[in-house]
Amino acid sequence: MKKSSTPGLSKALKIFVVISLICILSIDLFYGFYIYADHKDDPSKSLYHRFYQETENSLDGLYVGASSTYRYWMPTRAYEKNGQCVYNFSTASMPFAAYQYVIEECAKTQDFEYVIIELRRLYKPVRNFKPLAARIILKPMKPSTTKLKAINAVVDFAKASSTDKDVDTNFINYFNYAYIVHSMLDDETFHKWTSIVDERGKYKGFKVSENSFIQTPSPAITTDGKSISPIEPLFEDCLDKLIKYCKTLDCHVIFVTAPLNTEEENLAKINYALKKAEDNGFDTINFNTQQMREALGVDYSRDFYNERHMNVWGAMKYTDYLSDYLDHRYETEDHRGREGYESWQKAAQDLNDILNLNGVEQ
Repeated sequence: MKKSSTPGLSKALKIFVVISLICILSIDLFYGFYIYADHKDDPSKSLYHRFYQETENSLDGLYVGASSTYRYWMPTRAYEKNGQCVYNFSTASMPFAAYQYVIEECAKTQDFEYVIIELRRLYKPVRNFKPLAARIILKPMKPSTTKLKAINAVVDFAKASSTDKDVDTNFINYFNYAYIVHSMLDDETFHKWTSIVDERGKYKGFKVSENSFIQTPSPAITTDGKSISPIEPLFEDCLDKLIKYCKTLDCHVIFVTAPLNTEEENLAKINYALKKAEDNGFDTINFNTQQMREALGVDYSRDFYNERHMNVWGAMKYTDYLSDYLDHRYETEDHRGREGYESWQKAAQDLNDILNLNGVEQ
């Protein structure tokens, strides 16, 4: 009787599939190490890695936003001033649709007393969505259902934004298996292997660059910052979902808008978002009213490096005020000098050294 060739084909097919999978994973892994070695392509890798390195349930709070967050909130300064540990988790042009899932991811290992959410992105047109910004915030996130939900939310937002830019709907482009390897490494080895020079994670999320020390005089805002104008429907839908999610959190949530120089119509949209948050029972701080600008002591001749971002002098004022606000309003422990917070002390010293080298009085 003639033997069937099926078993042989089946075995060959299995071998082919296994070899193919190995090749695919090897290529992805190699590409992943290549990407991780280039800090310009993905500056959030250091931010994620160092957050995941934080001791479980050691942080008081989380501050989520975009460039108006990582240029303003100085976690190590708040640590030195009031003993707070509030991690600055923000990336350039972070899609607003991703905010909820960044909070959800970070809350897996931390029992936050409060979460601070920056709302300034809501005044920008939804067509300003940046596909690269989506990959930057999502790719280094550990694989989980949270990540899948985040990808879905961001892709759906991109599709609905009527942008003429390409929408990356391929899920595999939001994953990087090299991170699974990287996440197993200790902090020193991780940064040695990947040649990371981005300092965002080093200073607990605060960004220092040449722009940080530029002083660009700009005309002072004279508006009272109280007018209100609706935000775009797509953003409002995202805000409604975020507010609904925040109501499920077992911690305080504060919605803020950091100081900036912009048109009255943009401030009106920000005010609309803040009012919606306030109407839903959340604490809010609008740093763009005349009263708050005076309370901060904003100096438009030296506190900004461009009209929408403060430099280190402005960031110190902003951090000092917000840190005191948090200290007086919410009860948290003073972590200064305590065991387990050595990385915060070192980060504070490292940042102070950089500021001193650039002639910044603290």
